[in-house]
Amino acid sequence: MRELVFDPPGMKPTCHVSGQLVLENRAQCYQRLPAGMQNAPLSGLSFLVGGGSLYSTADDLVRFGIAWSRRKGMPGGTWRVFGEGLGWARSKTVRWNGKTSQFGAFLDLHVEDDVVVAFAGNIGVAGGALLRDAVPKIVAG
Repeated sequence: MRELVFDPPGMKPTCHVSGQLVLENRAQCYQRLPAGMQNAPLSGLSFLVGGGSLYSTADDLVRFGIAWSRRKGMPGGTWRVFGEGLGWARSKTVRWNGKTSQFGAFLDLHVEDDVVVAFAGNIGVAGGALLRDAVPKIVAG
């Protein structure tokens, strides 16, 4: 993943997180409870190999989105995996999202409009969902 996906577009912080890895500036996740906001319980995510075990930043999600949309910066075989394997090559808009232990993220690629919308948060994706639909409309005027 590092060689074929993360390094070519410059996604330096993005990595697979094992239970033992200490990440500088890693966000703490929070949860809403009747008593208000509180720290969510810590949980190891290394069993979620590939999806929930990936640590990234909104900046890196944008880097990936731009590289994918413009088909630049990654080896050809990588494009085939995402394009043909996941069906992204046939889509005008690619929408991906994920949530694990209160961490939430999404990445939308509006290929024809050259718009990339990314969100990464530590209290789910509810607030970011408003951005998901608003940003493409703002960019379009």
